[in-house]
Amino acid sequence: CEGPFGLKEGLLFVEYNQDYHTTEDGVSKMIYETYEVPKPDDRFMHYQLFFDPAAGLAKIVAHGRKINTSADGADLKAAYRDIVKDLEKEFGPMSD
Repeated sequence: CEGPFGLKEGLLFVEYNQDYHTTEDGVSKMIYETYEVPKPDDRFMHYQLFFDPAAGLAKIVAHGRKINTSADGADLKAAYRDIVKDLEKEFGPMSD
């Protein structure tokens, strides 16, 4: 089953063939940053992929683009609601 950004849970690092580099040399060899994923989303600039040596891809952190907003944060709140709506449509409702 394909996961977020076209990356599936458990994907082994050796199977991942995008250009990458370590985010912090010597801190964690299993955290990689990339600007390209199989299914990118325009709302995000780059992605951090967390690989477990045994379990494979365990976590994705997508870093968003700058959102210009007013003092009340209405644009930011609307962008958040849009992302939640899209995620729930694709993967089902969030659990507590």
